[in-house]
Amino acid sequence: MATVITMPGSGTKTAPVTTCPNVSTLAMAAVGQMSTAEQQAIIAHVAACPECAKTRNQLVEQLAGWAGRMLYKGHLIWPNDWTWCAPYKKYLTPDAANGMPKTRIIDRRFTLIQMAKAVRHLRGSTGECGVLGGVGSAMIAKTLEDTYQGEEQHFGFDSFEGLSEPGEIDKTQYAWQKKGSLAISPETARQNLSDFDFVTLVKGWIPDCFAPAMNHRFRLAHIDLDLHQPTIDSLDFFYPRMNPGGVFVFDDYGHLTCLGVRSAVNDYFANKPEVVLESVDGIAYAFKV
Repeated sequence: MATVITMPGSGTKTAPVTTCPNVSTLAMAAVGQMSTAEQQAIIAHVAACPECAKTRNQLVEQLAGWAGRMLYKGHLIWPNDWTWCAPYKKYLTPDAANGMPKTRIIDRRFTLIQMAKAVRHLRGSTGECGVLGGVGSAMIAKTLEDTYQGEEQHFGFDSFEGLSEPGEIDKTQYAWQKKGSLAISPETARQNLSDFDFVTLVKGWIPDCFAPAMNHRFRLAHIDLDLHQPTIDSLDFFYPRMNPGGVFVFDDYGHLTCLGVRSAVNDYFANKPEVVLESVDGIAYAFKV
């Protein structure tokens, strides 16, 4: 069975659907070809009707198969029990850009939280390269908020002017990156991270923006840069400053759209003792030896 991921408490009350919708109606609801009220009523009916839920799941599984995609299965705990998300829910809003749901990359958010939990016992600052709206930094900061001591901080590095010029190695069949893509006001990240007085946002281009953190040791570096060269530059900065047991997290290592990142990570660790582990959600990580 497939799990349809929705946030707890989402949706509005509508008149109930009293008859089971056919497959065509389910498909229309799925692609938004009806009013919001009608769509929500069908969602509520399907959630309460085992036969309709079975039809929905069969439809989703088949469509995913036709598209060459796989779904998370319904027996997994994390998409069914949303208690893990409760401390982070308020920080997910920037993920809803362009009308998309806040849960659109929730699997990667879940993995990042687990990586942050893995270094709670370590000393050191944390860093994120590629802050955008500040969601990733918020996941890290919230997970570790009671563990920062002394001069330890969380650093968020971003040009906030979008991507730098992609190199030739980044220009692959599925690449979408262009200079200036993902530009965003730093105010979005500032507001999303305002709960955390230990967070420092640094506006600038990699590697020059690393200057304020030169004297810090680190326990976690989340590198989400979409491009080859800034990923290499970030590793050049963080690797010698990472404490043993600390973790490098690469958000887009497993993406067909970011093969330059994959190449950068593989080349960098080729002659190093750390093992790069790839997750099914596209994230990769390596623990410092």
